[in-house]
Amino acid sequence: MIDKCLPNSAPSGATILTTLSQLAFHGEAQRRCGFLRLMSERRPDLRLMTVSAGAGLAFETRAVLQEQLSAPGLGPILGVYSMGGANRTISELLKGYGHCPRAYVAHDLDSENRTLLRQGNITVALQHDIASDMRNAFLSLLHANQILKAPPVATRSRMSMVTPFDCAEN
Repeated sequence: MIDKCLPNSAPSGATILTTLSQLAFHGEAQRRCGFLRLMSERRPDLRLMTVSAGAGLAFETRAVLQEQLSAPGLGPILGVYSMGGANRTISELLKGYGHCPRAYVAHDLDSENRTLLRQGNITVALQHDIASDMRNAFLSLLHANQILKAPPVATRSRMSMVTPFDCAEN
C-alpha cells in the first residue's frame, strides 16, 4: 500500500517511518520485520527508520520521535507505517517538522484513528477482527482442556482496510 502511494523515484534521503509501541511486542515485531523486508526489496532507494519504546502513548512517543526527527540530515518522510498507536502525536510532530507523508497506514479503528482518517491525516487504518480471533482462542482452550472433542478449524485472522471514505460523517 505504501509503496503504491510513493513516486517511482524518491528524493535523496527519503525515508519511510515505522513506529511500534515496543520491539518486545511479538505481533508488532513480526509486522515490522515483514514490512521492512518487503520495502527493502521493493524500494532500496528509501531509508527505513524505526521508532519504538513509546508504548503507544502520546507523551512517551513524542519524546522518542522528537529525538529522531531532530537528527541532522534526515530526508523527507514519505510514508508511515504505525503499528503502535499515538497516531495523532505522530501526525502532529511530522507536520511540525515539515514532513508530509504521501501514505500513512495505521492499525486499529479506534476513535483517534477515525478522526485522523476523516481529517486526511491517515491514508488507511487496518482493522482486525478481534471477535473472531477471541472465538478461535477460546475454542482452542476448550479443545486443549478436552471440553471440545474436535479441534477447532484453523482460520487466519481477518483484517480489513478502512479508508477516509469509510469514515465519512453523515
